[in-house]
Amino acid sequence: MRFLVPALAIVLAVAVYWLVRTPDSESKAGEAPSENASASTKAPTSSAGVPTADGKAPPTPVRMRAAPRTTGIVAPIASTDSLADAYQTEPRDAEQAKIHDALIREVVETLAESKVGTAHIEALDCRSRHCRLQLASDDENGLAKLVDALGDERGFFGRAESMMLSRQDDDIVYYLRFAPPK
Repeated sequence: MRFLVPALAIVLAVAVYWLVRTPDSESKAGEAPSENASASTKAPTSSAGVPTADGKAPPTPVRMRAAPRTTGIVAPIASTDSLADAYQTEPRDAEQAKIHDALIREVVETLAESKVGTAHIEALDCRSRHCRLQLASDDENGLAKLVDALGDERGFFGRAESMMLSRQDDDIVYYLRFAPPK
């Protein structure tokens, strides 16, 4: 009885193999498809390899592949410099730029005054929704501490929609995106 289950499994596996195999799977691995096709036109045979009575080969089974599924696949649309690109292409809105400029200066100065880190604003330019903030400092550790604070709730977290940090020479550059005006 204990040999019956493995024997049935082997018989089932062989049966499945014979049912799903195609003439292409019988060809040799190194054989080119054109050689296989010309060999099959010489003598019509049945699927078992036996010539048919009328001299015509029965239709060969064709395996079809399903079309690749593309529904639900989302192509990435953001690149690492998407905020920088958006900043570069965005037109300037003087009213919105003034609002964002004041907010950024307030946050950076508040953190610098509270001795969280040491850095100063080297350059700041705001368009309508995007701003470019460049920070500089002689103290690398102080700059790192200020950058950390700018990324959490003491800084722009909750105030800006998106933030991107990059390095330019010895300075730190922040690209910020704010919510559209209401």
